[in-house]
Amino acid sequence: MELFEAFTEIAKKDLEAANLLKDNGFVPQAIFFAQQGAEKSAKAFLYKKGLGPIKSHYLPSIFKRNFPDEQALKDIVENLDFLDNFVNDTRYPLGNNQGYQSPADIYTIEDAKNAINRAVRVKEDLERLYGE
Repeated sequence: MELFEAFTEIAKKDLEAANLLKDNGFVPQAIFFAQQGAEKSAKAFLYKKGLGPIKSHYLPSIFKRNFPDEQALKDIVENLDFLDNFVNDTRYPLGNNQGYQSPADIYTIEDAKNAINRAVRVKEDLERLYGE
């Protein structure tokens, strides 16, 4: 199995896990796995394009740097950027001058559905671009 194929397979499983987590009330975890599925789909695309190894988790900047004029990637980059906001916020307590909250008290099922939908769009849009 090539690295591209491995990332594609793992991305698919992450998105399946996101749906299972959402359906069972694990909202922050579902959002995190949605982000991970989108990230791995994006890495698969980048490897397919001959870029790598990619150690960064912030992929929008890699897309913008390597494909600055690629209009077909505009929505993908926007969705990746949106999903990257959840990498840490869904896994750790969030605090301010009034105390801390668990991500489970902040994120809703609608947030999870939105994250999963965006991640699926990233995966499907990239698959169309690389012809898989």
